[in-house]
Amino acid sequence: MMVLKVKTPNKDSRSDITISALESEIKKEYAPDDAKVLILKFHSMMLGSTVSMMDHEMAMYPHDIAAIFSLLEVPVKFVDDKGADMAISATYSGVKWHCH
Repeated sequence: MMVLKVKTPNKDSRSDITISALESEIKKEYAPDDAKVLILKFHSMMLGSTVSMMDHEMAMYPHDIAAIFSLLEVPVKFVDDKGADMAISATYSGVKWHCH
């Protein structure tokens, strides 16, 4: 199961996960060829999702990431900066379509 750390830059900012951190975790969890396929599927499904910039990197809302991985049937868990589990719901995402 992939573990993704959700970053919140400050108290008043939304929580995001950088795309580079997401891709790095996929590459750690999966064999190179499988990781490449999963990253390509993820990117094709994230089109139209809300992305932002965090520390000069593209980032995405955790609930959109949860929705995409749910559709791809990839287990993922979200943690905060201290490693505590976070309840991230895919139901708040606009991602609804399936891509195989």
